[in-house]
Amino acid sequence: RVEKVGTALMEGIGRTISEHGVEGRVTGHPSMFSVFFGPGDPKEFRDTVRHDKQLYEDICMRMIPRGVMPCPDALEPWFTCAAHTDDDVAKTLEVFEKSLGEALDAR
Repeated sequence: RVEKVGTALMEGIGRTISEHGVEGRVTGHPSMFSVFFGPGDPKEFRDTVRHDKQLYEDICMRMIPRGVMPCPDALEPWFTCAAHTDDDVAKTLEVFEKSLGEALDAR
């Protein structure tokens, strides 16, 4: 269950990032992953210097009032668990897409 939910979130967020033309990646494992905004694939901690911290924080702060609460610190991963449902995934992806669009429009 955790793998299914986490994989759906990782793939959906990655697809949304790509559809909006933003350089970024979703990395990690289905139970614990990170969203990275920047060029290339982050392979080690030093690669986080390329991360667009402001964009990530802006997206997270737009998600929270909509009921989805990722930590606005991009160094903190997203966690999934067996309690997460397909509806949670759908809501999270919808909120992420709206928040990303708004954040990009505000730039």
